[in-house]
Amino acid sequence: MNLSRIFRTIFLVEFIFGLYLAIKELFRKSKTINYPFEKGPISPRMRGEILGL
Repeated sequence: MNLSRIFRTIFLVEFIFGLYLAIKELFRKSKTINYPFEKGPISPRMRGEILGL
């Protein structure tokens, strides 16, 4: 067993990194919108609704 593997096992490096990512995402602004009440940006090239094939 090499030294770096022992270090990662003792200090739970992957677990700490995953916990850090989860906490960072917790405080990030939401990427979703409340659809019926908020509409997303419409492209200026949009000329109507998309028709099915």
